[in-house]
Amino acid sequence: SSGINAEYGGLGHTVTAISTSNKKKELALSKGAENYVVSTDAKSRSQVNNLDLILNTIPVAHDIQPYIEMLGTNGTLVQLGLVGTPSPIVPFSLCMNRKSVSGSLVGGIPAVQEVIDFCFEKNIYPDTELIDTSQLGDVYDKLESGNDGGIRFVIDIEKSAAM
Repeated sequence: SSGINAEYGGLGHTVTAISTSNKKKELALSKGAENYVVSTDAKSRSQVNNLDLILNTIPVAHDIQPYIEMLGTNGTLVQLGLVGTPSPIVPFSLCMNRKSVSGSLVGGIPAVQEVIDFCFEKNIYPDTELIDTSQLGDVYDKLESGNDGGIRFVIDIEKSAAM
């Protein structure tokens, strides 16, 4: 999951990366995060309680309450990872500082294009590896072991169809 703490008024913004371990800390910092929080470590989480926005991309069942506790007043957690099981929320933790939880699917082609254009303008590029379908087993194993390198795998459909 990732969190963004936006500070406006000429101060710019601060990006805080959130992960379940320190495995991706160097990767996150090298990609521009100024802060890093280990979500499974109460001491690490306690250092952050002022995030404006958390984009939760975790696609498996997990407790979102620790993430809610990292939000500041009027903060929002947006659930992007598709999880099919309920996650308990302590309503009191939302009410005290007007925190919100919302969800979103991909916003359609225009919204995706807007994000791609923004990333291009800001020189933001993911680390990708082009693969064909014969490599899916190896990729699955890498993803299951945590994908510490942060690689996004892209399937070459034309090459795969020609095989």
